Amino acid sequence: TITVGVGFVEASDSNSCTNVDHSVWNIGAVAVNENDAGDKLTAGVGIGSGEFAYDQGGSIDDVADWEAVEAGISYVSGDLTFTASFGDATAKDTAAGTVASATEKEDSKESLAMSIDYVVADGVTTTLGYLSAETAHEGTKQDSYSGSSWFVGTDLSF
Repeated sequence: TITVGVGFVEASDSNSCTNVDHSVWNIGAVAVNENDAGDKLTAGVGIGSGEFAYDQGGSIDDVADWEAVEAGISYVSGDLTFTASFGDATAKDTAAGTVASATEKEDSKESLAMSIDYVVADGVTTTLGYLSAETAHEGTKQDSYSGSSWFVGTDLSF
């Protein structure tokens, strides 16, 4: 089974604060395949692009040249589930109403996540997960929003 979604928003902005109109599009697709044994493979990808004004709760930014892509995969076989995803996004932002210079640097975020779930017994599932993210603001890595982590846990259901 394949499912495709497409969307866009196009809106004029006539206020005196911002320089950009609201113009965003996106498209995504998900494919699911299940065999006779019940193993299920699911894969999806989505992309988007555009420009818009962004209210940060006190200040407004004009966001231009926003682009994003995300992809993920999941495989379920019996008591084992594996998932992985990747995301990458970039944008240029300026204070609302200002013109972006030719040397404006990008904001960006790249992330990778993976996990394995295993049903140890009825009501007991153990998970091993990993997440890595790198974020940059105006082209400079943001250590407080970047890094990696591991997760090991068990879920008990009664």
